Amino acid sequence: MRVASTRSFIASLGRQYWPVGLSAGLLILSYPPVNLFWLSYVAFLPFLYLIFTRLGEKRPPSLGAFLLPAAGLAFLWVLGVGHFTLYIATASPVERLGAFLAFWGVFTAELALFSLLAVLFRHRLEPINWYLPLYLAGFWLLSEWLIAKVAFGLCSYLGVTQWRLPGALALARWTGIHGVSAAVFLLNALLFTLLKAKGAKRRGAAALFLAISLLVATGLSAPPAQEARGGVLLVMVQPGFALEEYLATYTDTGKQVQMFEALLAQSAAGLEEAGRRLSASPGDQAPEPEVIVAWPETVLHEPILQDYYYLERLRQWQAERRTWMLLGLPWYDYDSEKYYNAIALYDPQSRLTGLYYKVKPIPVAESWAAAGRSFAPLEVAGMSLGVGLCSELIDPLPAMAMTAAGAQALIFLSSLDHLPGRTAPALHAAFAPFRAAESGRSVALLGSTGITMMVAPDGTVGPTLTTRGEGLIVAFLPPATGKTPYMAGGRHLPLLALLALTAAFIFGRRKVGILGRRTLMD
Repeated sequence: MRVASTRSFIASLGRQYWPVGLSAGLLILSYPPVNLFWLSYVAFLPFLYLIFTRLGEKRPPSLGAFLLPAAGLAFLWVLGVGHFTLYIATASPVERLGAFLAFWGVFTAELALFSLLAVLFRHRLEPINWYLPLYLAGFWLLSEWLIAKVAFGLCSYLGVTQWRLPGALALARWTGIHGVSAAVFLLNALLFTLLKAKGAKRRGAAALFLAISLLVATGLSAPPAQEARGGVLLVMVQPGFALEEYLATYTDTGKQVQMFEALLAQSAAGLEEAGRRLSASPGDQAPEPEVIVAWPETVLHEPILQDYYYLERLRQWQAERRTWMLLGLPWYDYDSEKYYNAIALYDPQSRLTGLYYKVKPIPVAESWAAAGRSFAPLEVAGMSLGVGLCSELIDPLPAMAMTAAGAQALIFLSSLDHLPGRTAPALHAAFAPFRAAESGRSVALLGSTGITMMVAPDGTVGPTLTTRGEGLIVAFLPPATGKTPYMAGGRHLPLLALLALTAAFIFGRRKVGILGRRTLMD
């Protein structure tokens, strides 16, 4: 009897909450690495149907009207795009579960906040009208932005699904990634409103689908980024070391030396390519650019350059090649007696000329590292370079702070070797075009096992390494100045949305609920 009742309960949940599973499936397919981004334009239609036309009819709204669908969709969503948290190679089972639950909690909070706002406004606004899509897009913008503010920059970032579309990146130049998220949700809300309409308004839905198809076609036919000139010549070294090799360096000094020498050999090959590039450049009176060799974050997972052997070996290597070095590694600060996740800059004379401490370490995962205090750029021959580490690419704040501090180009070093599969690297790399478009600066992303890429200031992706093996990218990193519209004021769009929605809530008239039975479209 108990088994039968349990099955009956599960079946009833399936009948009631099937839209949650459908929305989750569409969302997962729209994110990297699958990249069926056009599915994000319709992914929320089942979810909106559930919270408005089925559960949202109750007065007052029940808990099930927003919390249960939000938690269910968040769970499936995170399981699809964040499943790698359950397989972190260097974490314990408890830490893996904690990471997954943290993602689930953040996504649940975001969806629940949106659903609560939408259901509450349902009883404050006029019957269904053409303002509804704007309200819903505003709710999403506000929910995503607020959760990102309180959750260390973590949220769904719905707009990242559009990372290959020039139109979306042009919008990000004005509104940032949150504005693109709102635009994607606006399409969902507009389609939902249109599909509730009858007669001529259905023809409007067909026209909208045609417009979306044209947008998709434009995005797929975007030209590759043209190679820039000027600035510094950056040699990005992707070591491609296997995880087992990384882990062996913790206890095997010989392995550590071998990996260090392999990095130097790979860097030397990159400098040879840089030399060929410079010799093939058109002859002019401009001086040769400075060359920077960059290694990704914590390649050896040890503060090796505070060890005499490695520091002397690096000095010997640099003395023969006269190049700058930009290296990601743990660093022990003797003054504060703390460890930091750091980026060290060495000039051609092997002098330490710049040191960046990661300002926003990942909670728990980087508990060993203290937080830095400044996003001040590093100086290379008169050019200011903003630098960041791994997760600082995801949150818009670090790139904006670097740019505001005078950075003329941005470099992010990452290490995702401990995350299996391609989902995490692909998802991480998709944020680079948005950081470029928002800041108006070139962005170089260097991963220990990929993805490594160069992005133009308009967000167009240039040379890219997508495989986990070793590789090199040699490209110019040109300087840029000035402010994008987003930097000048567009980043305040969520605050404007908050003011507008607050006014709408206060002055909105109480009538039949949005999408209720008696509406203007029935």
